[in-house]
Amino acid sequence: MKLSLVWLLVGPLALMGCVNEQTGRPSPSTDVAVAEQVFPIAFQAADICADYAPDWNAVVSAFASNGYREISDQRRRGERVVIVEDPASNVKVLVGLERGEGACIVGFDGMTPQQSVQLAQRWANRFGASVFGEGDPSRKRGVLQTWRTGTDAHIVRISAYSSSNVLDTQGSEVRLWLTSR
Repeated sequence: MKLSLVWLLVGPLALMGCVNEQTGRPSPSTDVAVAEQVFPIAFQAADICADYAPDWNAVVSAFASNGYREISDQRRRGERVVIVEDPASNVKVLVGLERGEGACIVGFDGMTPQQSVQLAQRWANRFGASVFGEGDPSRKRGVLQTWRTGTDAHIVRISAYSSSNVLDTQGSEVRLWLTSR
């Protein structure tokens, strides 16, 4: 029954060439269009992170208030990692907090590396961060660009990634870290 329901939903799109019949995911021809439609929601997610950071519990509450559903909440020894998802767009956000350091990671299926850089630049502008030196060792792990700044209270690092290696998405991701001084 489950398979027939899935085919009922995905079948017409597969016949039109919009969905890969074997994976059920959008075909490459529709990935760009889907990414363009979802990108404004990712911008909103990035804004929520920036609006409430470094109060990471407030970040999580703001996502709940904006209709995001919690798909994971793990706590252990002073650490909390929450993953939320916008049900309409599948934009995922990881919010993490550990002993004075917090992070917000945003991504979605089909997010392009260029979109990752655009989101990161939005954060960089918001926090007044500048491009970090070319010698950044994290560049070897799929980092497209890194920004950094500091305040009296925090060190802010922002990175755009070419692919997702934290969130379970088939696309790029962007990360915002705040570390207490």
